[in-house]
Amino acid sequence: MLKKVSITAALLCMAASFSARAQIVDVIGGYNFAGESSGVAATIQAYGQDRFGDTYARCDFAFKKEPFSLGAGYLEVARTLVFWKDTPFKDIGLHAEFNGLMNMDNCNWLFGLDYTLPLKDLVKVSLMYKTFNGSAFATVPVQLTVMWDMKNLLNVKGLEFKGLAKIWGEDTKYWYYDADPLAHAPAYFIITATPQLWYSVGQFIGWDGLSIGGEVDLNYNYLGTSGLFVYPFAGVRISF
Repeated sequence: MLKKVSITAALLCMAASFSARAQIVDVIGGYNFAGESSGVAATIQAYGQDRFGDTYARCDFAFKKEPFSLGAGYLEVARTLVFWKDTPFKDIGLHAEFNGLMNMDNCNWLFGLDYTLPLKDLVKVSLMYKTFNGSAFATVPVQLTVMWDMKNLLNVKGLEFKGLAKIWGEDTKYWYYDADPLAHAPAYFIITATPQLWYSVGQFIGWDGLSIGGEVDLNYNYLGTSGLFVYPFAGVRISF
């Protein structure tokens, strides 16, 4: 069942990206150094712009070691609509988003506004109301997201710094993955960030879309685990 859902999610991810006229699709594969959960991982991420706004999509897949099989998946699709691009408010958009953990029956819808900073590089800030399903809930159901994509960082051709950072309200009173689930005080917010750094080695062979690098997955109070956890990932990226 998980495999079918994951394949469907990947197709939705790709469809969302190709609906935009100017798009970049990244296919990433590598190794996730996540302690006991370390192993091979893959990501499909896409960002595209069109005359009505932009679309961002990401699908993450984590694989089990023994036997080698799909263990977990995550899907995120976000759409910004801007019907007033010829006005002074052209940098403000209506934002709608869906995200979900495919192996935990956990999904969220988000609605709000985002602002694209008038810079050479892409930097977007989104402020949204967040819904919850199942037993999850929030005293303050609000999420703040920052997305960035900086090309030729520090004037180094082919060096790219991109990623997402999020903070949202979600009440956690029982720490499922801690040795003592009630040892820590309740928390009312969660922080995650996925900064990525890539260098185009393909530029030396006439293929700019081939890069090496990685991502650092930063989680604070995420998925019922108290405190800060850092999971580095290293791999290869192919951009289309």
